Amino acid sequence: MHNEKGEVVKNQVNTIGRWKIFDNLRRSVLSLAVMVLLLFGFGFYFASGGTSASPAWYVLAALIVVASPIVFFILGQITKLPNFGKRYHYYATLMRGFNVIVYRSLVQFALLPKEAWMYTDALVRACYRLWFSHRNLLNWITSDEAAKSTKGTLGDYLGKFWFNYVAAAVVLALALFVGQWHVMTMVAALFCVVTWCGAPFLMYWLGKKFPQEKRSLNAKETEEVRQLARDTWHFCDSLITEENNWLIPDNYQLNREKKTDYKTSPTNIGYSLTSVISAAELGFISAKDAVTRINHIIDTVIKLEKWNGHLFNWYHVKTLKALPNFFISTCDSGNFVACLYTVKGY
Repeated sequence: MHNEKGEVVKNQVNTIGRWKIFDNLRRSVLSLAVMVLLLFGFGFYFASGGTSASPAWYVLAALIVVASPIVFFILGQITKLPNFGKRYHYYATLMRGFNVIVYRSLVQFALLPKEAWMYTDALVRACYRLWFSHRNLLNWITSDEAAKSTKGTLGDYLGKFWFNYVAAAVVLALALFVGQWHVMTMVAALFCVVTWCGAPFLMYWLGKKFPQEKRSLNAKETEEVRQLARDTWHFCDSLITEENNWLIPDNYQLNREKKTDYKTSPTNIGYSLTSVISAAELGFISAKDAVTRINHIIDTVIKLEKWNGHLFNWYHVKTLKALPNFFISTCDSGNFVACLYTVKGY
C-alpha cells in the first residue's frame, strides 16, 4: 500500500482486520443482494410464464437471511442461561423467544427496499468521489444530525419510503402479468406488497413515544441490584491496582491461561473513574478512599504518552507505553472526556 508520501509500504492491517473490513462491506450490500434475489425470483417466474419455481421460495429464503442474525443472537443468549443466576432478570429483557424473531424479522423485511436503496446510493457516491471526482471525501452526517433532520411525521415517513412503493409495484406487476395465477405466488407477492407499503406506517408507529409504567423496586429487587453492583465493583476493584499502574485492563477472560489483558484504552480509564465514583455513592467505599483512587488514576494518565494532548487508543498497563497501531479515537476520547466531566461534578 502507499503511505501519505506515495511510498510503497507494508500493509499493517492483519488478516483478522482485513476480514472485519470485508465483513463490513459484505453487510453493506446484504440488503441489495436480498432485493436482487427477490426481484430475480419474481422476474424469472414471469419470464418462464409461470413454469419455474414459485417466488414464494425466494421470499422464504429472504426471510431466513433476514432472521438468521436474530436467531443466532437468541440461541447464543439461551446457551448462557445456566450461568445467569441473579442476572437472569436482566438478560430475560433481551429475549422474547419466538415473538422476537417474528417481529424483528418483519421489521427488517419491511425496511429491505429502503435500506437497499440507501446503502447502494452511499456505495455509488463513495466510489464516484473516491475514483473520479475526488471531492467531498469527508462529507458525511453523524447519526445525531440525521436524527434531528427527521421530522417524525407520517408524511415524512411516507416520503422517505418511496422506493418501497416502487419495489412493491414491480413485484405486484410481475405476479399479476403471469398468465397462470398461482396461489403461493400471489400470497408471496401480496406479503411483499403489504409489508413494504406498510413500512412507513410501521416505523411511524414504532417511532412514537409509548406511555411507560413507572414503578419502584421492591426490597428484594433492590437488594438484587445492589448485589449486582457489589459484584461489578469487586471486579473493578480487583483490577484497578498499583501493579497495573491503577489502569484497568481492557478485558478478563476465564478461558485463557493469562486471564487479565495487558492493555487499556481511554474508554476503559474513563469508566474506571466513574466506577470509583459509583462505588462511593453506593457506600461501598468512603469518599476519602474514592478521591485517593481517582488521584492515582489521574496521576497515571498524566504520565501517558500523548499526541497533541490526546490519548492514544491503546496503552500497556505495565509499561505505560502506547501500543501500535498508533491512532486517536474520537469515540474513546469522547467517552473519556464525558467521564472527566462526571469526575469534576463529583
